[in-house]
Amino acid sequence: MSIYFFSRFPLITDIAQLNWQNIANPAIAPIVGFMGRQPLNSTEDVKAAIAQLLADGSGGAPVTTALFRRLISARSVRARLGGGDPAWINREIRNHEPAFIQASAARHLPPDTPDAVMAHAFAFWREAVEVARGEAAAVRAEADRTIAAADLERDNAVAKTELLRTALDDARQDLSRRDETLGALRATIEGLNRQLTEARQQIETSAAELATCVAGRTQEERQYREQIEAHSVAYAGLSRKLLTEIDAQRRTLDEQSKGREQALRDTRRLLDEVTQDRDRLANTLMRGPGVGRDRRNG
Repeated sequence: MSIYFFSRFPLITDIAQLNWQNIANPAIAPIVGFMGRQPLNSTEDVKAAIAQLLADGSGGAPVTTALFRRLISARSVRARLGGGDPAWINREIRNHEPAFIQASAARHLPPDTPDAVMAHAFAFWREAVEVARGEAAAVRAEADRTIAAADLERDNAVAKTELLRTALDDARQDLSRRDETLGALRATIEGLNRQLTEARQQIETSAAELATCVAGRTQEERQYREQIEAHSVAYAGLSRKLLTEIDAQRRTLDEQSKGREQALRDTRRLLDEVTQDRDRLANTLMRGPGVGRDRRNG
């Protein structure tokens, strides 16, 4: 019944006349303006999607506000379109809602009605208009809150995108610096590898020379040991010969010493005898010749 009245006496306050401009965060409005782009879908695409959803879900019944809002949402239209900005799609839905409801009401108009009934209907219509105005104000406030929330979410997403882009640029610069550092390190490593190869070659050459020197030294040591052993054998023979000669000389010296000792004893004995004869002769001379003769005679 209300659809009939609304179609005959349109509402003064039309939801399509609401101000659906973007509510951008002033702090990031320049970023939003710089990054602004055209919607992925056109208004006609949204209207076609709404019409298809109503045709599929209404079952031919008149489209009321409740039925429209039950069947049509930003999510369902976005799914039908295959993508798009939810906030923009929601604004388009609210813009086209009155037109779809009025078009459905026009298709379901009753036949001509008597004037008395129309008078009562007009009075009822005026009351319905007041109620509709209140509902429109509530819808407008809810839509404003939804749009503000969507815009805030979009602004936050844009800000996060810018932060991520800045972080990505920093990461790229850091990666570039790391690539340069890595290149320098690789060059250093290559230089060190060349030095290591040269050092290994020098070590191998030195090891070969050392092996040659060790072999020659070993040969010299073996010859030296052989010479020492030969000299040791010769020294042992000479030592034994010298010891034998020393023993022979010692025995000879011992025998000579014994002979000298015997000669010394004989000499001492002879000296004692000569001494005694001298003393005796001296005594004799001191006593005189007679005394000497008497002693000899006696």
